[in-house]
Amino acid sequence: MNRIATMLRIGAFLCALPIAIACGNESTDAWDSPDRIEECSLLTDAEVTAAIGPHGAPEMDMLFGGCAWHAQVPPTENGFRPGVVVAVVPAVAYEQVAHVGEPVDGFGAGATYDSTWGELWFRCRGDMHCGLKIDISDPDERAATARRLGLLVKSRA
Repeated sequence: MNRIATMLRIGAFLCALPIAIACGNESTDAWDSPDRIEECSLLTDAEVTAAIGPHGAPEMDMLFGGCAWHAQVPPTENGFRPGVVVAVVPAVAYEQVAHVGEPVDGFGAGATYDSTWGELWFRCRGDMHCGLKIDISDPDERAATARRLGLLVKSRA
């Protein structure tokens, strides 16, 4: 079931991406940067290292969108590697890619955190949405890291 859901999310994201780009308003600047420089600058190397340890260079995340860092450790048998992803997306993309969880305090109206997927979402920059996906196996550490890094992103976005 998770594989089907993932495939549907990928398809929905790829369908929404041209629409988001074509809408072309001032707030779509995150989509205009193919190398995701803007999103990658929302966290420092030291902040990412504190979250997941030594990591590779940031890269674009094709499923979630945005800037992704992955720990420099071999993946587990099921492909898991600790990671952090930061995305700034327009509402149309947010509606396609976000795992919307429970309401969360400290990030404004409508902010949510999904503990299963480690996704924190909140509105930023007018109609844009900021999202973080934290891939850390321990759920308590994942939630604490999402909150800590989310507050940093919120202060900079």
